[in-house]
Amino acid sequence: MATVEERLQAVEDRLEIYNVISAYGPAVDGCNVEGMGNVYAEHGIYDVRDVGYMDGLADIRDMMNGKGHRTLTGNGAAHIGTLPHVELDGDRAIATNYSIILGRDTDGEPKMLRLNISRIYLSRGPDGWRIDRRIISPLDGRQSSRDLAARVFEGPDVDPGARSDEYSLARGEVGTWKVPD
Repeated sequence: MATVEERLQAVEDRLEIYNVISAYGPAVDGCNVEGMGNVYAEHGIYDVRDVGYMDGLADIRDMMNGKGHRTLTGNGAAHIGTLPHVELDGDRAIATNYSIILGRDTDGEPKMLRLNISRIYLSRGPDGWRIDRRIISPLDGRQSSRDLAARVFEGPDVDPGARSDEYSLARGEVGTWKVPD
């Protein structure tokens, strides 16, 4: 049985992980490029299966400064994540949640632009918990997204979080999803 100290550390870890994951939406919608360093590790991967593969914090920041992202946020967007399920293993964790992007149609009415499953690999470093790799896979009926969701109870001891796999786009390759006009 875990000690009181171990149980308290697990609660504190989960709370910090929740804060890191929940900060992503407001930071990316507010184009807080520098603040993304409080979310992603310097070597962090953002693997968006139908958009692109960003290798490192610099790539993620470049995306945030790019025309597509600035158009999306300039028209009024909200990146929303659900409360994640977290599997802890010492200084490593995996969180799984849903992510939704809301935007506006041509009449200015809110609409859902994307519905995704997210699998988020984190580690604790000298500055606290940060994302090492985040996979975003669209919930559009593809089997690979359902398979990713089904892995919700696999922790870092089972899933070490390879940097890419057969569903990852190559760095610099552009996926099929485009920011709506």
